[in-house]
Amino acid sequence: MAFFITVDKDVITGKHGGDFEADFTGTAFEGHKRIKVKSLDGIVVDEPLSFYDKDLNRIDNAVLVEKGLLKDYTGEWYNTENPREQLKIDALNVELPEEKDWTKEKPIENEPFQRFDKQKKKWAVDTKKKKINLLDVQIGEYQFYLDSTDYIVVRMTETGVPVEESTKEKRKNARERITKLRKEKEELEGMT
Repeated sequence: MAFFITVDKDVITGKHGGDFEADFTGTAFEGHKRIKVKSLDGIVVDEPLSFYDKDLNRIDNAVLVEKGLLKDYTGEWYNTENPREQLKIDALNVELPEEKDWTKEKPIENEPFQRFDKQKKKWAVDTKKKKINLLDVQIGEYQFYLDSTDYIVVRMTETGVPVEESTKEKRKNARERITKLRKEKEELEGMT
């Protein structure tokens, strides 16, 4: 019995045993090139013919990776837009989803404000985001002070108890500080 493979567009399409001259008209192998082989062992359908040497022995994966014929994305990958999104690939020739958005560079540990610098191919602290977040926290603290003293001031006014000047001054300072911090935040957000 003769063994042969069929190939179309440099891809192995089938493994066959029998008549090399068999008529494949009307089959999935119609028009495919036929190549005689000694054995069908080790030959994988849907693999490129370039994965095999001249004697049709499978070339080692490491050599195929080195030659650029097989992609090696094995390992841990991190989304460059969201460092918390991680992808682990355990097999060769598995494509990354939207390859340009992934890196093997590990993000900075315990740093919530970071971005991936595509030119340097490294993670960097996003100082702008960090400053904006700090401003938001400060605005929130002053706003909390105003909100928590609103009730007291209203109750004191309703009951005729005079509001201490120091409380009025602190509230005025808090409002001014919020205005200043919001302006600073808007300027930062406007920067590119």
